[in-house]
Amino acid sequence: MFTDAKMRDEALLRECRSPGEERGEGKPREGTDVHGRRGGGPTRAELAACVAGLQEEAEVLRRRLDEAEALAESRKSVLEEMEKELAEKNEESARLRADFHNFRQRVERDAARLRELAGERAVLLLVPVLDNLDRAIAAAQADDPLLKGVSMVRKQFFGALQELGVSSIPCDGAFDPAVHEAVALVPVQDPAMDGQIVQELQMGYILGGKVLRAAQVRVGRLQAESAPEGA
Repeated sequence: MFTDAKMRDEALLRECRSPGEERGEGKPREGTDVHGRRGGGPTRAELAACVAGLQEEAEVLRRRLDEAEALAESRKSVLEEMEKELAEKNEESARLRADFHNFRQRVERDAARLRELAGERAVLLLVPVLDNLDRAIAAAQADDPLLKGVSMVRKQFFGALQELGVSSIPCDGAFDPAVHEAVALVPVQDPAMDGQIVQELQMGYILGGKVLRAAQVRVGRLQAESAPEGA
């Protein structure tokens, strides 16, 4: 745009010079046009006014260009600010998603723990019933007609507890303080029975890897040999 205006200015200036001026022969005579001709053509004053108008137009265009550049710079700053705000919002959204994920996991863990505690409480309330069935079976005579029925009830009842995740604690082999409770020590002569369970007094139960009740047992203890007389 500015190049075209400059070319027009140069063309007008060339027209403002007479052939004599271009050859360095001096100014045109008074009363003639820029080419030395009388009348008809544009005067020097008219050409000067035309050039001034073009220069003014060029100045207006330059000012408009400066305003457009300033507006573009302003909008660039606004765009950068919006991009920064968008990045902050995305970061905040990511934090909220992470917090929600952690909250959901915590809720699920708490719910699982509550279910586990509820199941544990229910089993603890039912274990004494199982103990009473065991006592009834132990006290019954072999020819008691109710023995078979009570044994079947006990088997079915314990099967229901097993469906809830309950298992009995084994009481054969070595004493384990994590799952056994020693209520008495029984002297034994056999070294192999030292520290071994010799009798189960009350069954113990485990739920989900947690001991609900330790098994009560008697544990063998090697009896020291008495010293020979006269020693």
